[in-house]
Amino acid sequence: MLPPDLKETRWRLTIDEAEDYQMMATLYEALYNGRPIPLEVAVDFLQRHPKVARLNQRVEHSAINQKLVELRAAQQPPLVGALPW
Repeated sequence: MLPPDLKETRWRLTIDEAEDYQMMATLYEALYNGRPIPLEVAVDFLQRHPKVARLNQRVEHSAINQKLVELRAAQQPPLVGALPW
């Protein structure tokens, strides 16, 4: 289970579009030292570098991700099973 501050949904830590790749490449270049980048370190970097965090802010979440954001906002229990597309 993630701590509440790591459940932030304002960042897209995925690569679906060119803007996502640009943000993740910038994050990787700044933080990668031969070992996996801990989520806490990535989140801290994005909080301290809002310009990097904004690189992919215009990319829309997929339908499934939008539904997950809505459920988290409503503080419903975690999803189990399939969601209708």
